Amino acid sequence: MATRLLMSGLLGLVLSSPLRPSVRSSRGLRSALRLVSRQRVAAALSPSPAPAEGLTPPWGLVDSPVYSVATRDLEHKGNMNIATYVSAASLAKDADSKKCYSVALFKNTRTHDNAKRDGEIALQLLSRRHSRLIKLLGKTSGNDGDKMSTLTNLGEEVSWRWDMPYLSSCKAVCRLKSLGWLDAGDHELGLFEVIEWLPGDSHSDTDPDAKVLDTSYLKEIGVF
Repeated sequence: MATRLLMSGLLGLVLSSPLRPSVRSSRGLRSALRLVSRQRVAAALSPSPAPAEGLTPPWGLVDSPVYSVATRDLEHKGNMNIATYVSAASLAKDADSKKCYSVALFKNTRTHDNAKRDGEIALQLLSRRHSRLIKLLGKTSGNDGDKMSTLTNLGEEVSWRWDMPYLSSCKAVCRLKSLGWLDAGDHELGLFEVIEWLPGDSHSDTDPDAKVLDTSYLKEIGVF
């Protein structure tokens, strides 16, 4: 069917164009069709223009909220990371609707290992006051030290819920249950259902430092 449509279109192109009378002969028509067909195929197979060098790709043009994923290991010791590849994945307009998040985690990290093993994570939405924690939570490995002890030494109150730690000063924290995983190259993308959520101490705080932390603010202060 597609072939017939293509040939019909090519025939119309030839017959409607101001070609020499000889083209309207059988032999001339076949030659013209072959020529137009080759030109169309060549155009279809031509590679798309490469993006101009130096331009920011589309995923770099938008800013994202900053979260921390909290997990526990086999000895029930807590760990936290920094996550920006996080998005709500359903509307959940009524109480009976399933509310979901998608969360992408770096492979071969303690957070990723714990999440895959346990099937649960605690997702914390951070505020601007947590920008000082980016290096600790996002640029160091839980395999190299106890992040929970370091947080306490920095004056952060770490609470526990659902057998997982969370920052008491966060905007909110959700208990998420894994529904499945998808390979995404250097990350693995998890789909999670929200089981429960709690407001943090800064949930309704109107202080500027209590605003939701995003990548735009981190760029502004030179962290990203």
